[in-house]
Amino acid sequence: MNLVLTLALAMLLGFGGPSRAQDEGTLTIFHTNDLQGQLLPASYFDEAGLGGFPRLCQTLRSMARGPETLVVDGGDALGPDPLSRWDGGKLAWDLMGEAGYRAVVAGNHEFDYGLDTLRVRAASGPALLGANIGVGDQSPPLAPFLVVERQGLRVALVGLTSPAVQRIINSRRNHGLQFREPKVALRQALDSLQGRADLVIGLLHMEEEDAMQLAAEFPEVRLFIAGGFKQVVQKGGGTCERRLVNGTQLFTTPGAGFVGRIEVHWQRRPAGVAVLGCRGELLKLDSTAAEDPSVAVRVISQAAQFALDRSEVIGWASEQISDTPQLVADLIRSYMGTEVGVINLGTLRPQVLEAAIFEADVDQWIRFDDAVVTTKIKGSELRRLSSSSKGRFKEAQHLVFSGYDEAADRVNGRPLNNDEVYKVATTAYLAEGGDEYFQPGTLRLKEARAKATLREILDQHLVRYPGLRRRDGLDHLVGSAWKSRAKVSGSLARTGLNQSARRYPGVAFLGGKDAMTWNSLVDGQISREGPGGTLSANLRSSFGQVQEARRFREAADRLQIEGVYTWQKKQPAPFVSLDLNTVWTRNNAQTRPLSLRASAGLHRSLGKQAKARLGLGLEEDFARHRREVGLEVVPEYRKQLGKGNALSSNMKVFAGAAPTRRLSLQSFNSLQVHLVGNVYTTIDANLFVHRDDKVDRLGLKTELQVGLGYAWDKKWF
Repeated sequence: MNLVLTLALAMLLGFGGPSRAQDEGTLTIFHTNDLQGQLLPASYFDEAGLGGFPRLCQTLRSMARGPETLVVDGGDALGPDPLSRWDGGKLAWDLMGEAGYRAVVAGNHEFDYGLDTLRVRAASGPALLGANIGVGDQSPPLAPFLVVERQGLRVALVGLTSPAVQRIINSRRNHGLQFREPKVALRQALDSLQGRADLVIGLLHMEEEDAMQLAAEFPEVRLFIAGGFKQVVQKGGGTCERRLVNGTQLFTTPGAGFVGRIEVHWQRRPAGVAVLGCRGELLKLDSTAAEDPSVAVRVISQAAQFALDRSEVIGWASEQISDTPQLVADLIRSYMGTEVGVINLGTLRPQVLEAAIFEADVDQWIRFDDAVVTTKIKGSELRRLSSSSKGRFKEAQHLVFSGYDEAADRVNGRPLNNDEVYKVATTAYLAEGGDEYFQPGTLRLKEARAKATLREILDQHLVRYPGLRRRDGLDHLVGSAWKSRAKVSGSLARTGLNQSARRYPGVAFLGGKDAMTWNSLVDGQISREGPGGTLSANLRSSFGQVQEARRFREAADRLQIEGVYTWQKKQPAPFVSLDLNTVWTRNNAQTRPLSLRASAGLHRSLGKQAKARLGLGLEEDFARHRREVGLEVVPEYRKQLGKGNALSSNMKVFAGAAPTRRLSLQSFNSLQVHLVGNVYTTIDANLFVHRDDKVDRLGLKTELQVGLGYAWDKKWF
C-alpha cells in the first residue's frame, strides 16, 4: 500500500526528478570563425603549423558528439586560401557538414565565388545564414535564421553580416547584392521567432565595435558568436570573450588555429528560459591535436591536384623581381591611366619572381582579387594617407604608392600640391573605407574600362611581356601632366584713369577710357608639368567699349601673353620668362603699344597658397623705341575658400634701372563665388601704376568688374 501511495504521489507531482532534468541543463557550443579556407595548417604569428581541417574535423567529431552540443561558425570559412579557392570552397564546405556544423553566417569571403556558387553551397550541408542579405527584388539568397532543438531546448541561430562587406566583395560576381541594417533585420527575426524559440543566439560577421554595439542594443539576445574582427595584435589566449553590462556575452576566436567552446547553463522558468551563465575557453589546434586520417587524405589529394592544375607556366621573369607589391601598384596605375596607384600589403602575399612563373605563384601572390577603381583626391588627402600608413602597427595595413614619392613629397617628380586634385587607382576595398583610410561614401568612384581585377591586370601583363623585366611597360609612368585653367566672364565694369595716365600712350595696360561699360574678360593658363620643370603659358585679355559722339571708344583694351619655364628640382627654382603686352585696337594716329620683356631669376613657394618670382628683366618698348633693364618681382596668391569659391591675387612689379628709371605695377585680384556647375559670380579689382623719368608723373588706372563667368580647371596626361 505504501508503494502504491508513493507512486501515485509521484505521478501527481509530475515525476519531479526527471522534470528537473528537462527544465535545466547545459548546452555546449563549439564555434569557429575566419577559417579562411585553410585546409592545411598555417602560421599564426611566430607559431608554424596551426589549424588545418584534419585537426579541426577530428576535434569536433570527438568532442561534439552528444545531444547537448552544437557546432557553428562566424563566417569567412571558405576563402581566400588558394587551395580552397581552387574548387570554390566545395571541399571545405563538405568537410564542415561532415564535422557536424549546423549553421554558418555568411562572411565576405563566402561571396568570393559569386552568388551562383553561394546558392549551391547553401542548398546542402550546414545552414548558410544571412538575415540582412538580399538581391534586389528577388527572394533572399540565404535563410535568415535556423531553429534547432537540443534536449528539448529550442535554439534559434540568427545570421547577420556587416553592410561594410558590400564594399569589399566583387560586385560583378555578386550583382544586385544588398545588405540591410543589421539592427532592423535582427528585430524582424526576433519578431518572427516569438513562440518558436527558447534561446536566441546571434551569429555575426562584422568588426568588433559594430558587434559590441549591436549586442548592447539587444539584451534579450544573451549570447553572440562573432567573426570578422580585426586580427588580434598579440597572440590569442583566454576565452576571447566580451561581457557587456547588460549581461550579454560575445565570443570569438583568433582565427583558423582555434576552436572555441562555450558552456551555456540554462533553466526553464514560467517567464521563459533563463541563461544562468556562459563559460568559454579556447582549444588550440596545434601539433598535439589529433588528425582525422580520412580528411587528411582528401585534403592532401586536393593539394596534389591543385599543384598539378596550377603548374602551368604563365610567365617568365628574365630577372629577379623582389618588390612585387610595388610592381602591382605600378601595374594598376599604368592600366587605369592615373597619376598615383595605391594598394595595401594585406591584399598581397609578397613573392619573389624568378625564372618560371606558375599559376600557383600568382594564386599565392594575389591574396584578395579585388576590383580596381579610380577616384580623385586632393594632395592633402594623399599626404594624409601616407602619414596614416606610417603610423599603422599592422604590416598588412601599410600602403604601397606608385607615382607618389613619400620621402620627397612629390608626385611623378613634381612637388605635391595640397589643393590639387590627383587621379588615383586603388582597390575597391580601400576606396570604400577598408582599413579606415577613407570614410565610406566620401569618395566618388568610377570603375574604369573593363572593371578589371588585380588578377586580370597581372595576367594580361604576364602575357604581354613573356620575358618579364621589372620596368617592362612601365617606363612611361614617370611623365608629365598638362593642366589648364580658364575664366571667361561678362561684367559691368568701372574703369578709372587719372590725367597722368594719358601721358603714357605707349604703355598698353594704361590704355582705355574713364567710363562705366560692359566688359569681357578672359583669363587663362595652360601648363605642362614634368619631373624636371614646368612650362606655362598665361593669357589675360580685357575689352570693353563705350559709345561716345556716335562712335565707340575703348574703355578697356588689354592683351597680355606670358610664357614661363621653371626648373622644379631645386629650391628656390630657377626660371626664365617672356612677357608680351599690347592692345587689341589702336588709334590710327598712334602707334600700337607693344612691349616685350624677358626675365630670369628664382622662384619660391611661400607656404601652401603663395609663391613669388624674383628676377632680372630686359624690356623692349617697340612703340617708344626704348630698352630698359630692371628688377622684376611677381608675387602670386591663390586660395580655395570651400564650396567651389576661390580667391586669387597676382602682382607684377618692374623697377627699371636705366635709362628712364621706370616703375610699373600690375595687380590683378579676383573673387569667384560658385553658383552652379561651372558658372560663377566674378568680382575683379585691378590696379595699374606706371611712372618713368620721361614724363615724371604717376599714371594710375583702376578696374572694378562685377559679372557672371564660366570657369574650369582640367588636367590630363
